[in-house]
Amino acid sequence: MTETDDLDLGFDEDDDLDAPPKNGGARGIGEVIDEALVSAIGYFVEQGTIEMSPLRLEHLLDELQKATLKAVDFEDAIVRVIEALVESKHVEEVFGTDEELAQVLRQAFKLVAEGE
Repeated sequence: MTETDDLDLGFDEDDDLDAPPKNGGARGIGEVIDEALVSAIGYFVEQGTIEMSPLRLEHLLDELQKATLKAVDFEDAIVRVIEALVESKHVEEVFGTDEELAQVLRQAFKLVAEGE
């Protein structure tokens, strides 16, 4: 490739680069993670598995998202989320066992990934 060659990145000059992608509504991994974590935390709070202030939800989500993104695979993500949840200063108390937490997290990720 010479200096004068143009890279063809698949964009036309008149493409709106700020518009959402034309991929039929497919969600990115970040959206799937967010939705699954929000669902799981909502369930935990509703069932009394964790106690936390609703005002701390965004901070907790941020911690859990970061933990998830460091994982090497799905099961590692579950372990990392549980560790972050238990150690978070944004959660007042955790009453569930690791296995109970893992079961809910797995189900939340499965349902979100399947689009339910």
